[in-house]
Amino acid sequence: LVAMDTLTGQAIFAIQRCDQSTTFDGEPHEPILNEADFSAAFGDIYFVVNSSTGEEVELIPGGATTRVTFANRKRYARMAIQYRLHEFDAQVAALRRGLASVVPMPALRLFTWQELEILVAGRPEIDLDILKAQTEYRGYNKDDAVIKRFWKVLGSMTPDERSKYVRFTWGRSRLPMSDRWSNKHTIQHRSVTNPDKALPVSHTCFFSIELPPYTTLERMKWGLMTAVHFGGGGILNG
Repeated sequence: LVAMDTLTGQAIFAIQRCDQSTTFDGEPHEPILNEADFSAAFGDIYFVVNSSTGEEVELIPGGATTRVTFANRKRYARMAIQYRLHEFDAQVAALRRGLASVVPMPALRLFTWQELEILVAGRPEIDLDILKAQTEYRGYNKDDAVIKRFWKVLGSMTPDERSKYVRFTWGRSRLPMSDRWSNKHTIQHRSVTNPDKALPVSHTCFFSIELPPYTTLERMKWGLMTAVHFGGGGILNG
């Protein structure tokens, strides 16, 4: 549950484990051992849980008026976790049937869910060596000072920022697993009057970015970081 909804998972586990001397994360914690301390710590909680859409769902008949107490907290936690983990059983079953029509189910049992995710969607980390190998230049060449600044800034980004860069230029956040890419990553020269005040422009259908010839590393960082944080899916005009 924590993996799919961190805040909800941590809140439920805090209620469930309130009598323990450590938190869910292993931090020291003063145990709660009676009703008064439980009420003081958690206030008014009822047998309801918010669904993934934010809708309030009763876990038992009359749950909206049934208080969670120190005595029944484990029952509440168990029911809340059960509801959230099985909220999408019907949808997951439909996905499973669809996947089984393409890949035999016995074959899928050879992989963990993490391995299957990588095979289907690619690795979440953006490998710059792979990206460089799949990059073409138009109006630039790989030894230009501008391009060196570009790769230096990309190399200084966090993994999340690199994923956002790929989303800005391609509309997706991961690189393909195969060496055969449908589109090469293309860096094009963008001709503008004042490049240090211009922003990059992307063409997500072609995995292409029009990069102004920034004259300093600082302006290159400004341009790319603006694109990364405010230009999701290529929607950024400079």
